[in-house]
Amino acid sequence: MRRQVHSSVNYHFTMSCNYKCKFCFLNRPRGFKPIPFERAKLGLRKLREYGVRKLNFAGGEPLMHPRLLGQMVKYCKDELEFPVVQITTNARLLNETWMHDVEARRTLDMMTISIDSFDDEVSKSMGRGKGDHTIHVNRAADLCRDFDVGLKINTVVCRSNLDEDMRDAIAKLDPFRWKVVQMYLVDGMNTNVENPVHDASYLGISRDEFES
Repeated sequence: MRRQVHSSVNYHFTMSCNYKCKFCFLNRPRGFKPIPFERAKLGLRKLREYGVRKLNFAGGEPLMHPRLLGQMVKYCKDELEFPVVQITTNARLLNETWMHDVEARRTLDMMTISIDSFDDEVSKSMGRGKGDHTIHVNRAADLCRDFDVGLKINTVVCRSNLDEDMRDAIAKLDPFRWKVVQMYLVDGMNTNVENPVHDASYLGISRDEFES
């Protein structure tokens, strides 16, 4: 019997994040720290040996640990020869210096940027940034073009942005893919939680609303 090989893996190596998106269902334990690079290499090597072809570094926010992320990106491309190396980021901490240091033109194939509204006040109300998120997204899109890195956009649809028409703004960013997903309510993480501040039940939408 042939084993099933998952060709694509999301590697969530950190739970730390500089944003507080209200719809996020990631449970972040206190005191969580990424494992050292030398230990991370063991797992990355196992994934490649298993047959994984595309590795996406995610979090949390992976650029909370820029040096470690850069080391892993280079290792996966140079030593393990992953065909596709990607990162998923909210773009706030991304800058040209990091792209140069990681030799992004050679080592990074794709970058996924998260943006849920082009109205910065709406983004801020959802916990996505401090009222300037589009500035960071536009900068990231420019860097992807400058370094020849494929740009993908992720958008979470919830009550706050349900009626927003983003087509023209997305077209200006010119991603090769726009992934639009429905916000999920996860019991105990973003709904029915002890602290009502973290309860995002009011942002939930129905499947019919999402499909429309």
